[in-house]
Amino acid sequence: STLSSSSAASDVYKRQYQRRVRGSLFVVYSPRLIMPDKRLTYRRRLSYNTPANRVRRVKTPGNRLVFQYLDKKVAPVRCGDTGVRLHGITRLKPLELRNESKNRRTVSRPYGGCLSASAVRARIMRSFLIEEQKAVKSMLKASKQEAPKDVKKDTKKKTKKKKSAKK
Repeated sequence: STLSSSSAASDVYKRQYQRRVRGSLFVVYSPRLIMPDKRLTYRRRLSYNTPANRVRRVKTPGNRLVFQYLDKKVAPVRCGDTGVRLHGITRLKPLELRNESKNRRTVSRPYGGCLSASAVRARIMRSFLIEEQKAVKSMLKASKQEAPKDVKKDTKKKTKKKKSAKK
């Protein structure tokens, strides 16, 4: 079955080529039209299979097989405090992100495109607790100043003076 399918494919290529040169007296079967070449070369100078040099095979409208270069996947925007992926922000390169509309770049809350919701909540709680602590400290200080000062103790220790020996 593979032999018949390959010969059928070559017949299709022969017919296509015959249609193109119908007006001429002779028909030449080009090996390129009979069997298309599967081997491809890179179109740029970098000849190693690196992440920056990823390619995909694509058939052009002219029935040629060529490499099409693929872009790298952009890393998601992450929270500065927790490192969690931020929701609602498109994954784009910095240059493309600059041209994007404001509602795709940020989230509508304080620290919108920088911190996650849980990190912002934790910051708010922390600042609130610190303010509460300051208020409690000042109240304690004020209550200590109002306390009566009638209880005094003699806590001074009597020290003996040493006599200096003069010779």
